[in-house]
Amino acid sequence: MFNFLRKLFEDDNAGAPSGRVSEKLMHVAIEHVIDATDPRLRLVSHYARKLTPAVETAVLHVMGIAERLPPARRLDRASFVTDTWVNALFGSADSMQRIVSLDPQVLAFRERPEAAGLTQFYGMLACRRDERRVLAPARQGEVIHQDVPRTQISFSEHALHELQPVERDAYRGIMRRGYDFLAGCALERIANLRDQRETLSERYRLHLGKLQALRRGGHGIGVLDRNEPDAATLAAAEADLARIERELQDATTSLQTLDDYLEQVAHVLSHPADHLWDSSAERRLDRLGVLVEDPTQPGSTILFNEVSASEDRRVTFGLVCVPVDELLARPQLPPDAVF
Repeated sequence: MFNFLRKLFEDDNAGAPSGRVSEKLMHVAIEHVIDATDPRLRLVSHYARKLTPAVETAVLHVMGIAERLPPARRLDRASFVTDTWVNALFGSADSMQRIVSLDPQVLAFRERPEAAGLTQFYGMLACRRDERRVLAPARQGEVIHQDVPRTQISFSEHALHELQPVERDAYRGIMRRGYDFLAGCALERIANLRDQRETLSERYRLHLGKLQALRRGGHGIGVLDRNEPDAATLAAAEADLARIERELQDATTSLQTLDDYLEQVAHVLSHPADHLWDSSAERRLDRLGVLVEDPTQPGSTILFNEVSASEDRRVTFGLVCVPVDELLARPQLPPDAVF
């Protein structure tokens, strides 16, 4: 699987018409999603042809997410002063240096042979954006008021991914990461359908036993129980059983054959924006990360690119350039650093 991920997007979709995916890239993407879900799907007749429209939709989707990112921003002390995006994401230049230097992916990348002699490298920075109400100073005219309710924006859980010596390779890494996530969503859909089928089978057995007990005139006691169930109770139990039976039939039908499995994979990849989507959040902030709502007051308008997998799973992300000479050397790393 790792080799497929390495090949995925490596040709930059070269030679493909606008809005289409190259034949080479399609082949790699199809084979990867098969390996990531169920290799037995290769037994399905014309599996590649059946997956092609869905895979092309998914590939174009993740390519669009990566290509909408701005060029890489430098994570150095000078940029912390001049780049409002970098300033907003980190509390201080020292904090930025520590976070980046101690990042597990950065530590691992610096040990790789291709990192030797590099003056800088590239990757994706991801973090979580938090907004909370605080009491902070605010200027109204010529008067500065203390303890005014305002909104402060901060960022946490910083992590770097897809580290590469070349910027374009980092873009490709983001695309691969997005596509691999969608392949995982397809596998999760199949697993959920299996679980649903097993749950419905168990519910069907339980409700069938309950209905049989009611028809016998009790709750499993038989002739010793002379309390006859009323017609409404019996009708409700029969309706419940019929509903569960229909749901079970639908769940069973959806995964009866390998063709059905392939159809479920295609369904996920045909609707990639249901599982992974990007957006942007524009905020006007001061240098302390406090939201500036008064247009007459000083502040910088900053655009944050975000990617989401659900309404409550939103990540701020961007392409970054890490100068090696800005990183802490190993002897300078603090005692609590983890390798």
